[in-house]
Amino acid sequence: MVSADEGLPNIRESVVEREQDELADAEIIQAKQIAERTAAPSRSFLHRWHELRTPLSAISALRNAGHSGDTLAREKADSLYRKS
Repeated sequence: MVSADEGLPNIRESVVEREQDELADAEIIQAKQIAERTAAPSRSFLHRWHELRTPLSAISALRNAGHSGDTLAREKADSLYRKS
């Protein structure tokens, strides 16, 4: 038969392990939140850059078409400008 004192170390170990697991989970959640806050400006920047890139591509194509006498390049640039 197991005495009451022999079972206590197992219960203590179990409680300590559970507390350590809960702390580790909390640290993981905190790290995830920090990563999400850190990534938000980057996502915002990339979104804004994409909004700028499309019209800038049309402007660049128009500029290049204006310097070359190529009518096909000019037509392509005009179509890009209309899409933006």
